[in-house]
Amino acid sequence: MSGSEKSGSSGGLRLKLTYGDDVRRVAVASSLYSAVQKSICDVYALNSLHNLVIMYADEDGDFVRITSQPELDEAIVVMKSSKAAVLKLVVAPSSAPLKRAHPDTSSPAPVAAQSKPEETSQQKGEAAASVQQPKVEQSATRNAGPSPFQGPDPFAN
Repeated sequence: MSGSEKSGSSGGLRLKLTYGDDVRRVAVASSLYSAVQKSICDVYALNSLHNLVIMYADEDGDFVRITSQPELDEAIVVMKSSKAAVLKLVVAPSSAPLKRAHPDTSSPAPVAAQSKPEETSQQKGEAAASVQQPKVEQSATRNAGPSPFQGPDPFAN
C-alpha cells in the first residue's frame, strides 16, 4: 500500500462545500478521493463532476485544484496545519477563472461565473470621494477678524 493510500483511507472527513451560492456541510466516512467525489455528486444531485473542478484555498490564499488522492491528502495536511476541523472545498465549472481566496479568511470565495468583477482603484477612489466628509468648523475666535493682540498672529501659517 502506498503512502497516499494509507493516509487517504484513514478515517472520516468533514467537508464544507461551496458550489455557486450554495454552501453545504457534510461528513464523509472516508478521506478517499473517490468518496469525496461521490459525496459532492450526492449533495448537489450531480451525475458526475465532468466539467467541474474541486479546489481548496491554501495557506497563501491561492485556489489549488484537487484531481487525485495525493492532492486531497495535501489539502488535508494544509487543513490540519491551520488547525481547522473542516476541509473547505469549492466546486466550480472548469472554465471558471481562479482567484485568490479572501485575504481575511481561509474560507474560499465562490469562483463560479456569477462572481462580481473586482473594482478598479479608480472606481474605489470615486466611491470614496462620493462619501461626504463631515465639515469641521474652525474656532470662531480664531477667524473672527483682526487679533486684539499686538504683533503677528501666532497661529498663522
